[in-house]
Amino acid sequence: MAIRSVRSPSARPSPSSTKPGAADAASKPNKPGLPDAASKPNKPGAPDAAAKPNKPGAADAASKPTKPGLPDASASSPSGKLGNKLSALKQDGFDMGGIGGKAAELGKLLDSAATVLNSIAQLVQGITQGVQGVAQGVQGAADAVGGVAGAVGGAANAVGGAVGAVGGAVGSVGGAVGALGGAATSVLSLAQPPMQDPTAGMSQAPTL
Repeated sequence: MAIRSVRSPSARPSPSSTKPGAADAASKPNKPGLPDAASKPNKPGAPDAAAKPNKPGAADAASKPTKPGLPDASASSPSGKLGNKLSALKQDGFDMGGIGGKAAELGKLLDSAATVLNSIAQLVQGITQGVQGVAQGVQGAADAVGGVAGAVGGAANAVGGAVGAVGGAVGSVGGAVGALGGAATSVLSLAQPPMQDPTAGMSQAPTL
């Protein structure tokens, strides 16, 4: 007697299972030879829309040059004009930064020169004051010499006065001696009797 196998309910296929040979809709591939919609390329020979270039001969709007004869908007503004002029000056060898540095160096040189001139002026002033001091010293020495000469002259005058005083004293002594001599003469004349005339009392001689 043959044993008949009985399938369990869990092994029974569900009603929602796909048909044999049919894949899931979510994983259903495209038809053979057709690419996926997400990765669908453009038509052969047609570029991508994102990378679509401009028309042949047309430049990009961002890099579109201005019309001939019209200045650029940045160049027409004051800042643009100044920048262009500075660029032109730099190309010609004129650099504002270099000029500023040279001006600063020139200012330092002028300050150094002013300091040197001030030092020279102070030195000249010191020399002038020294010369004036020497002149005053010479004048003081001359005054001192004159004072010494005056003192010597005064001493000579004093000596002369002393000599004159001595001479005067000698004269006074001589006068006193003369006075004494005169007095002695008077005394002698008083002591002697008067002299008589020898012819006194004689008669007149007879005439012949």
